[in-house]
Amino acid sequence: MIFEAVRKLALPFAEIEKYVPQRGKILDVGCGHGIFSEMLAQKSPTREVLGIDPAINKIRLAQAHRAGLPNLKFKHAYLPEINSKFDCIIIIDVLYLLPIKKKVEILTNCKKLLKKNGILILKEVEKTGSLMFFITKLEEIIMVQLLKYTYSDKGNLYFVNTAYYLKLLRKLGFKKVKSRQIRAIIPYPHMLFVFRA
Repeated sequence: MIFEAVRKLALPFAEIEKYVPQRGKILDVGCGHGIFSEMLAQKSPTREVLGIDPAINKIRLAQAHRAGLPNLKFKHAYLPEINSKFDCIIIIDVLYLLPIKKKVEILTNCKKLLKKNGILILKEVEKTGSLMFFITKLEEIIMVQLLKYTYSDKGNLYFVNTAYYLKLLRKLGFKKVKSRQIRAIIPYPHMLFVFRA
């Protein structure tokens, strides 16, 4: 699938995976086609990985193409419908699709679902004045508003900068472990945030 091939070039999955615990219950929020969820399950059989997404068609594709690993499951669900506790919750390129109020709701839910000292991993494209951010935003406008391949309320995009996420996560009671830029083959302005509950 062309989309998946480009996604693997555009996202530094291996760099993100380094921060995920090698064992325990892992939740991949907005997992899409399940590329990263599958990688997590393959890399460590002691991880129990659950990928959730509100898009039923994406979950069906994930279930069809990524079945067979005993430690990997996919579920068509929104985050508030999940009631288990997790050692790690991962959100990759989801929050830019949500307005501020929804960002707060999602991160608050994550705090409730994480075990004590559980890890939150957040990867977002940082809002900057750079050419790469402009290109990224243009691509997302095409995906969200023209092709309607990615869902956002009213087709809007809500990129924010690193300072916003750092302030919000601390306000919600998360403790910072690390925040840094990470790079893939395609040099989008990726920001990685690793926090403890």
